[in-house]
Amino acid sequence: MSGFNPDLPPGIALVADHLDAVLAIGEDLLGERLPPRADLDEVDADGAPFALDQFVRQLRQREAALLLRLLQCRRLLVDVGAGGRTLKSAATLFRAQTDALSELIAKATREEARAIPAPVDSLSYLRSRSVIAPEAAQLSPFEAAGATEAFRVGGVAPLGAIMDMVAALLDLLDSHFDLYGDDEAMVGGVVRGQLMAEVEAEAVAAAKSLHGETGETVDVATDSRPISVSDAIIVDDGGAAAGDSAPVSAPAL
Repeated sequence: MSGFNPDLPPGIALVADHLDAVLAIGEDLLGERLPPRADLDEVDADGAPFALDQFVRQLRQREAALLLRLLQCRRLLVDVGAGGRTLKSAATLFRAQTDALSELIAKATREEARAIPAPVDSLSYLRSRSVIAPEAAQLSPFEAAGATEAFRVGGVAPLGAIMDMVAALLDLLDSHFDLYGDDEAMVGGVVRGQLMAEVEAEAVAAAKSLHGETGETVDVATDSRPISVSDAIIVDDGGAAAGDSAPVSAPAL
């Protein structure tokens, strides 16, 4: 929580810290790149065959860290919701839009306790996360691979939409609590009201984008393979993610 206003309520400071960490991890995910196999063969012929699995291992570790931070935010958002109608609405929307991820991990935890972990198929993982096309049989030897804002965290939610929603919620908290103790952030009542309205609208738009522009529900398909929560959520080619078969949708605010 380095850099935050020392006068923040403890619960708000923890939420802000987790949200800030989600953005940092998201940027790290976007920075992960696998060079073309043709280039790897020239640079390190011995290590090239293992580069794909190492790349996937890095993605899974960062994805798991991001998921755990999001779950901590959900747990702590009760404190945020007590700060007023606007914050309560934003907190409720955040929790609703991360329900699919929460259910995914809850189901994975139950199955992990009674199943033998299956080996990770690197290509299946990349397909499920939209790093490569669903029908791609292999990576192109002449093209680099990497996570983009379309990367589907847990096989469910686009990374870009999650980061936009988190950033909007951080801005909303900053407007309410002056997260960083910056005097310049203090504005008059009228300006503050306009700012909060804009930030709330951005939070709603970013969160709803997890369900599509038309507000459609997210279907969380059931995966038959066991899942290792300690690394990340793994899915088969045939399903978007493991979790409850019922669609998840945000409540009307």
